[in-house]
Amino acid sequence: MKTKIFFTLLFPAIVVSLSCSKKEKETDPYASFTLNGTAVQMNSHSKFNRNCVLTYFCGSFMADKAITDKNHIWFGFPQDVAAGKTYHAGDNHFQVYYLNSSGNRYDSYYGGNITVTVSLWEGNNGKVKASFHGTLPFQDNPQNDSVIIQNGTFEGRIWYIE
Repeated sequence: MKTKIFFTLLFPAIVVSLSCSKKEKETDPYASFTLNGTAVQMNSHSKFNRNCVLTYFCGSFMADKAITDKNHIWFGFPQDVAAGKTYHAGDNHFQVYYLNSSGNRYDSYYGGNITVTVSLWEGNNGKVKASFHGTLPFQDNPQNDSVIIQNGTFEGRIWYIE
């Protein structure tokens, strides 16, 4: 009888306990921004890693993961990347580029005034969040052609970086 009462009381307690515990929902990686006045959303993501050429840590977002040479934005950060830091076009080991639907490359390597502020950098297997805005010049005509990026945000994942 005592066992029956025990289980009768235990079962509702477990149900209440499980229903009250809330797990934070994982946000899918994305980059969202306005490009020359048009909203852009990219939901395919290449995790941030150390396989970079001119920067220490890099990652990218694409409209379609199967097509990496168009509709793509890439971010590269210096070795001391950290939450609370802001990076600007021209900073050492920092770079941003955007590939439009024709594959034309707009790149901070050629100038512009793109700025990225990192709000979260968790390190290995963690998350990264940042906001960004500014201009990126066209690599083939940096003096006369550029894109304007406004209201940019991204959330992604970090792969093994040490």
